[in-house]
Amino acid sequence: LHEGLRPALEVWAHVQSLPEPGFAVIALGKRDVAYDAGLPVPLKRYQPGSDTVAGDDVSGCKVTAVMDQHAFMTVAAGVELRVGDIISFGTSHPCLTFDKWRVGCLVDEQLRVVESMETCF
Repeated sequence: LHEGLRPALEVWAHVQSLPEPGFAVIALGKRDVAYDAGLPVPLKRYQPGSDTVAGDDVSGCKVTAVMDQHAFMTVAAGVELRVGDIISFGTSHPCLTFDKWRVGCLVDEQLRVVESMETCF
């Protein structure tokens, strides 16, 4: 564990609104991700249509609340988001998220779906 723990599951969601500087509404809610054992952790930002698969680090951003279908996220200084950007989130307890999805996708290093996996929770 020299690198520390890494998320075993990522959930991806779109930036739905940027109502004011430093604040984003994300299309990610209690129906999508575990929230009672720790809020989702922003990891990377991806821009639809971009050729890069590395993503931009957004770990300085922070989810402050999760509603039924939306999450509120503070945006760290220097992070530029646009409506429609995709954010990947780590989850504190993957098993509490698996029960919210019927199918999960396994992706390769190029973010191509290589397998779909039915969940049985």
